[in-house]
Amino acid sequence: MELTKTSAQVTLEEHFAPFEAQAQEWLEKAKAIVVTDASQKDLMNEARIARLALRNVRINTEKKHKELKEDALRYSQTLDGIKRKLVGLIEPSETHLQKQEDFEKIQIETEKNERAIKRATALGPYMEFQYAITNFPLKEMTDEAFDSMLEGFKLAKQKRQDDEKKQHEEAEKKRKDDEAARAKLAEENEALRKKLAKEEQRKKDEAAEKRRIARAPDKEKLEALTRTLYDVAGKFPKMSSDEGEAIIADCKTMIGKMVAHINKKMDQL
Repeated sequence: MELTKTSAQVTLEEHFAPFEAQAQEWLEKAKAIVVTDASQKDLMNEARIARLALRNVRINTEKKHKELKEDALRYSQTLDGIKRKLVGLIEPSETHLQKQEDFEKIQIETEKNERAIKRATALGPYMEFQYAITNFPLKEMTDEAFDSMLEGFKLAKQKRQDDEKKQHEEAEKKRKDDEAARAKLAEENEALRKKLAKEEQRKKDEAAEKRRIARAPDKEKLEALTRTLYDVAGKFPKMSSDEGEAIIADCKTMIGKMVAHINKKMDQL
């Protein structure tokens, strides 16, 4: 099926028809020019003439194209300006009339949006606003369905709070019980320590008393010995010379040291 050309297409083709005719003429001549030998100077010259002629046709074609394209650009700009002006006049009224036509739909959608915002706000204690808007059909839900959902969230939150409170109370009770158990164990251990210490001291005291009783005769004998030594020291004869007196003095000193040694050792019995 052959498409009908527009008047603009026909006009454009008429602008370029002379160039096409010139090009066809020289293209036919170019086909006939075939140089096969360096001596064919005339053919080489004809080739140059044909090339320059075709070059001239190409340059003129490009100039015409540029000229017509600039005209087309200005035409397109003018056309766009007219279109923008008319659309600018029409669109505001068209938008206004569309709003009037869709008044009921817009009002219903506005009410749905307000309802969704109000419901998402009511869900605030249980989730983020945007999460509620995104994940629940708050616009379309009936009041009964939403109230039921809200009540469910309230009950779930209350249950979580009750469970957390119970867990906290149980943990606190366990902490106090553990603390009381540790305190009781420490008290029992301390009582046992004191009992064992007391028993150990009793045993030590008994052993010491046994040792004291066992050593009592020796202590009495040693006390008697010290008395005897005192008696001996009191019975030393009177010497007539200084040398004799010195000997007696030395003996008394030795007896005093012996008595002191015996008394010191008796304290350890």
